[in-house]
Parts: sequence; structure tokens; C-alpha cells
Amino acid sequence: MTADVYTIVLCVLQKFPASLSVIGSSCIVSAVFRSEANRGKIQQRLVGGMSIIDTLAALTWLTTNLWLPMSYEFYPATVGNDISCSIHGFLMQFLDTASVVYNGCLSIYYLLVIKYRWSDRKLKKLEKWFHIIPWSFGIVTAIIPAALKLYNPAGWNCWVSTDYKDPDDPRKDLILAIQLAIFYVPLWVTIILSGGCMFMIYQYVRETELRTAGSSVVSSRLARTKQVAFQGVYFVAALVVTWCIPSIVRVISMTGGTAPRALIVLGGITAPSQGFLNAFAYFRIRATRQMRENLNTPKWRIVAGIIRAQLFPLWKPAGSLEDNGNDCEAKIDDNDSSRPDVEIGASKPPAGRRATPCRSAPLSVGSDWKSLRSQGVNTIDSKRVLTSARSSDLESSSPPRMHTISKRDSVISELSANSTDFQHKSSKLELETLNKGGVHEEDLPPNRSPTSESQGQSIFPIKTLDGGGVGDDVSKTMQNEEAINKEDDRNGLD
Repeated sequence: MTADVYTIVLCVLQKFPASLSVIGSSCIVSAVFRSEANRGKIQQRLVGGMSIIDTLAALTWLTTNLWLPMSYEFYPATVGNDISCSIHGFLMQFLDTASVVYNGCLSIYYLLVIKYRWSDRKLKKLEKWFHIIPWSFGIVTAIIPAALKLYNPAGWNCWVSTDYKDPDDPRKDLILAIQLAIFYVPLWVTIILSGGCMFMIYQYVRETELRTAGSSVVSSRLARTKQVAFQGVYFVAALVVTWCIPSIVRVISMTGGTAPRALIVLGGITAPSQGFLNAFAYFRIRATRQMRENLNTPKWRIVAGIIRAQLFPLWKPAGSLEDNGNDCEAKIDDNDSSRPDVEIGASKPPAGRRATPCRSAPLSVGSDWKSLRSQGVNTIDSKRVLTSARSSDLESSSPPRMHTISKRDSVISELSANSTDFQHKSSKLELETLNKGGVHEEDLPPNRSPTSESQGQSIFPIKTLDGGGVGDDVSKTMQNEEAINKEDDRNGLD
């Protein structure tokens, strides 16, 4: 078997997506692990771990002809042997499978963050499994064919295949079953799982839009949520584009057909493109922003500047665009008050302080005591006016822990005939109390119950115009009355 024009085209064209994937994945690794801010984000660490796998996989794809045996004439410029082919097959199985599983874990992460609102504390407990599962599954599935000595040249690389030296290899059925079990079934399950996660995210975002339509408070956070969702969709799309055509070729061969050579070549070109497509998804937000801010700068120069900043951070030519790299991930702030699942207008009380209801608004100008006095209304005796104002005021706010002031009203009414000055002070005091929405527990002094009563002591410790308490005025008035009565008794005896 000798190399034909299709194989030569595949060998040449395969290097371009593989090279772009090496560059793209390396840029992601640099952007994640050189930045302290990015290293502190779970999503960034997941993408960084996946990109390490993609970089190694792209390098393996790029150097395929160095691993294939020289006796394998189907692929041009081969310089390897059977041992190097087995190593290549092990690496391809481990790296490609781990990258696929990483994509599935990333989709689950987006679902937990967007739809189920998981906090970073909960996600950190799950994060280790997002790294352990891809690496462990990739290594285990790579060991099985190695133990069975099933790694052989398989067209465009070394993988699980029949012996090219023996067209009638009796292990064909076993090899097909292993191919499905260790790669294609996990690949298809991951694609379905990722698609399901993205669909659930879409439904959640759509329902939130309908539920909060017209709310400017929620719109800003919803826009960030959509950015995060689109980020996840792009990563899933990169997975689908990479493995869609190879999957079609595999399905055709499983059904007993022969795939067209052009389709095989196209599948061999898209298979190494995972890292490049992930880089497109990762740097999309930054590139879009820079293009919007630098309309006169060519797009190729912006892209080149991003690559230079990641791979050659110390090289800063004149006129290069500066970027802090913090816009690679659209972030949802868990403490954002505009969360769609938080009632609009609700707010939390400051730490260490008990939430209290809002007091009612002050009385209108028409009900001011001066206005009532100017109209000839006795604000002390005419309780009906104050009671009506107090009722409407309390009904509007309905604060709990409100205490009645009926006892105070009765005391004031009994003493109003004897003290004109006290009437003036008490009327102003009552309006001030009403304007505050009544007497609240926090207005009471320590160790004093709102219902406690003692002789000469008011239950409303609010200062009057002369600086004294209402209780002081009541006590003084009662003492004056008692002195007057005693004086009258003595005069009557005389």
C-alpha cells in the first residue's frame, strides 16, 4: 500500500490545524496560570487543565509522521517503528479522551453556576473530581489497548486498529468493540450530556427573561448570565466540530460501508483542531472588546497582539495594545443584588443589626399642628383629628412591634385644662411621635417596658420643648394640683 494524493493532502493539511491548536492552547494555559486572578477562578482552572491536555494532543497530532513505522507506506515521511507507534497510540487515546471528558465537566460546571446558582464554596468541593475524572478515565482507557497490544497504524495516526500487516486479523470484532467502548461511546455521551446542559441553561435564561421582562434591575445581571451561557455554548460547539466528521466516518464503517476518501481527509483535518477552537471561544470576549475600542486597528493585528501578550509577555513593541486579561471570562457576581432569583426591592439589613420595618412618612402640611391651630382646632381635645391621621399613617406602613399611646392621650386630656403650656408641648410631641410612625422598641431606654407605669413617670421618654421629659411635666402638674387642693382645704378649715 503506497501513499496516494489523498494521504499526502491529509499529511500536509493536518499540520495547519494542529499548529493552530498548539498556539491556541498554549495561549490559554499562559493566560490562566500567569494571572493570579484567573488562577483563583474555578472556570479558569478547568479550562486551563483542559488546555494542557489539548496542547499535548495537538503536539502529538503535529508529529504523527515521526511516530508511525517506516514500514507503513500509506502515510508519507514516516520515521518511527512499532514501539513508537504504540506510544503514540497510548498518548492519542489518553489525551483525546481526557479532553472530551473535560468538556463534559465544563458543561456541568456552567449548568451548576447558571441554573442552580451553586456558590464557589460548593463548587470547590466538586472541582477536584472535575480534574480527577478526565485524567483517570483517559489513563485507564489507554492502558487497556496497550495491555492487549492493539495499538497499530490506523490511517492518519496510531490507535486501536487491526494489524496493517495482516488484513485478515481475527480480532476485528474485539477491536471494534474496544474502539466504541473506550472512545466513541464516551464521546457521544459527552456530546449529548453537554447539549442537554446547554439546553437547560437556555430554558432557564429564557424563563428568566419572560419573568423579569421590563425590569432594569435584573437586566444587567441577566446580560452577564447570557455571556457565561454563550461561553459554554462555544466550548461545546468546539467539541462537536472537532469530532463530528470522525464520528460520521466511524458510523459508516460500523454499518459495513466505506466512507468517501474526501470525508476521511476532512475528518483527519478537523480532529486536531480542538485547541484552536477552544482558544477562539476563550479569547472571543477580549478580541471583540479590543476591536470595538480600536476601530482603526486591523483585526489581524489585534489577534497577533493577544497571541504575543500570552506567549511572549516580555516583548512589548511600540504601539502594542495593553490588556489586563480580566475579560476572558464573563463573571456572575454571587453578591449581586440584581440576581433574578432575588425579589426586586428586597434588601438585607446590615450585619449585626436586627431588621426593623420602615417608619411611615411624616404627616402632610395640611395636618401640621400649626395649621390646625391657625384654623382654631384644639389639637389636644380633638383626638378625632389625630386619631384619624394616626390610623391612616399606621395602615400605610403597618409596622410590627407598634405600641399604643392611648394611656398617654388620656393623661394629656385630663391635664390639658390645668396647663396651657403643657398643651402646647404635648401637641407638638404627639405630632412628632406620629410623624415617626409611633413609638418603637428601639426608642425605649434600657430596662424599661413599653407598658410599665409608675407614679410621675411617663412611658414615652421623649424630650419636650424645654428639654425635660413628658413624665416630668406630668409629675409637676400633678404636684401643683395636689398643693392647690391642700391650700384650699386649709383655707376652708380657717
